[in-house]
This record gives sequence, C-alpha cells and structure tokens, in this order.
Amino acid sequence: MKTTERRGGRRGNTALAIAAVSGASFLALLGGLSRQLASGHDPALATTTATRPAEPPRRILLRRIHKRVIVTRVIPAAPAGGSAVAPSAPVGGSAPVVSSAPVVTSAPAPTPVPAPAPAPAPAPVTRSS
Repeated sequence: MKTTERRGGRRGNTALAIAAVSGASFLALLGGLSRQLASGHDPALATTTATRPAEPPRRILLRRIHKRVIVTRVIPAAPAGGSAVAPSAPVGGSAPVVSSAPVVTSAPAPTPVPAPAPAPAPAPVTRSS
C-alpha cells in the first residue's frame, strides 16, 4: 500500500536552504563593500566638484537706512543803528556791500498719527462632548 501523505522533513530542508543562500549573499555583499571602502573608494567621501561646477559667490544686499537731519539756524538781524558790512569788502572805490540775512524758518512738525486700535479678543474655545 502506498501512502499519499507527505512528510514534513522536506519543508524544513527548503527553509534551511533559503536561509543559507540569503545569509551567504548578505556576507558576499558585505565583503565586497568592505573591500571597496578599504581600497579608498568611499562614495560618501567623493569630491562633488567634478560632477557639478562651482557656483559663483552669492551677492548679498545690505540695506542701510541713512537718516537725514536738516539743521536750521535763525541769523539775527543787524542792529538798528548800523548796517552790516561784509568783512571782505574792498576798501577802495567801490561801495560797501550790505548783507541782509534771510530768516530761515522750518515748517511745523507734523502731528503724530494715532496708534491703531488693538486687535479684538479671540473667540472663546468651547468643548462639547
């Protein structure tokens, strides 16, 4: 009489063979990579200048604020009894130069702008269960 049942031993041999082939291929790959690193061909340490040209240095824009201040002075008028004569006027036959100083006044300061209104409060958070 023939039995039609299969024995479980064959299944165990197949699993063992797959594990052995997987382990051997892993060790072969690991050995190849370690030999490559030992010979100095590390891909992580490779120079990237050969594959990509160097970029020109980036231009940096500096923004500076220059505050301009206009200084105004009021020059007092000449005294009522005499006239102002320029000190560099020639003494010879020409008439004396009378200088009248223009009065420089500045515009009144602009009124300050009121501050904006504060932001409204956020809506209350409620939980409903």
